[in-house]
Amino acid sequence: MRRTRTIGKAQRGLLRALFLFLLIVLAVYFFFQSSFFNVTRVDVRNNAFLTSVEIKQLANVPLGANIFKIDENRIKQNLLLHPLVKDVKISREFPDTIILTMVERKPLLLIPSEQGFLELDETGIYLKKVSTISDVALPIVTGVKIPPNVGPGQVIVDPKLAQALEFLSKVPEEKRKILMEIEIKDHQQFLVYTPEGIEVRFGSGSEVEQKLKLLEQIMQDGKLAGKAVEYIDLSTVATPVVKYSK
Repeated sequence: MRRTRTIGKAQRGLLRALFLFLLIVLAVYFFFQSSFFNVTRVDVRNNAFLTSVEIKQLANVPLGANIFKIDENRIKQNLLLHPLVKDVKISREFPDTIILTMVERKPLLLIPSEQGFLELDETGIYLKKVSTISDVALPIVTGVKIPPNVGPGQVIVDPKLAQALEFLSKVPEEKRKILMEIEIKDHQQFLVYTPEGIEVRFGSGSEVEQKLKLLEQIMQDGKLAGKAVEYIDLSTVATPVVKYSK
């Protein structure tokens, strides 16, 4: 009898523990499904070219939806439709915030078109068209053939563009401001124009950083002050030439 009572007590204790466990599980489940975890805010970070409002509209995060049921893949695909968006990291900040950390494509250069200029990134992807460039500090690459009906998000394939992209990849970002226009002649000879309109003959695309340092030294040491310059020839780093107009 004592053994039977002992077993009965153990069973009742097990049942109570199981019942209590199920109550906790149900409580946790309904708590996670409650409005406490409904999305009320979208936080956009690391964006420079697209505004937070534009990104939120593109992402189309369903406000009021449960934060655990947010479809991250759908939000990411919505954002990747925009040519300026390279990638996005989606995270949650409990209890009610979705965080979008952006990786944007950066415009590297401009190419002239019939109705303005096209901004391209370092891979040749067409980002957007601008009608004026007065407030855009990017070098213009001339002589690039634009395919018909090309649209934002597409890669422009052109031999001269490929050469210009390789050339600019060797130019430190802080030094690109001295390159107003890039023209590629035959045999991959680079001709550059400064914002002052000075023609600079770079020759081939080799020793680009050294040639840029030489150009800065020539322009900053006062040798050009008050003089009309026909061109600066940096084809050979060891013997730079400044040709003054007669």
